[in-house]
Amino acid sequence: MDQKQKRISGPRFNIFDFLIILGIAVCLTAIIARFIFINNVKENIVFADVYFEIEDVSDVTANAFCIPNESIYLQSNDVRIGLLSIAKAEPMKVRTENESGALVEALHPVRKTVTGKAQIKGVWQEDGFLVDGTYLASVGQTLDIYTRYASCTITVTAIQEK
Repeated sequence: MDQKQKRISGPRFNIFDFLIILGIAVCLTAIIARFIFINNVKENIVFADVYFEIEDVSDVTANAFCIPNESIYLQSNDVRIGLLSIAKAEPMKVRTENESGALVEALHPVRKTVTGKAQIKGVWQEDGFLVDGTYLASVGQTLDIYTRYASCTITVTAIQEK
């Protein structure tokens, strides 16, 4: 009877223990690989001139984005990605009908369109420019950013290597 109790109460290794150990090993491998990838990307960081457009913003927001050398941050992770170089605000253009019913272009009385250039840090890869090594920025794509005074979504219109 004592031998039976010893066999039952002794440690056992089964398939579930193996799966747990395998899962931990896979997680540790993924963490190490990501750490190595991020360190390699950080070594290749350069600055690029990113031209952008912000449509349909208020006068206050437009003025906030026209401050030169203001720091820019990504909204998703609060990382500083660069500086605003130049920006200008103009009245937003809209299409409306004139008296004869034809579509004409007119300037909106209140809303603005901001165009400008920012120096943004990132990595050049085959796909394009990765902002901060993580977000792909190509012509036509949007980035959610903010400065000390305002936040908005910019549309990338051009990217030039410095």
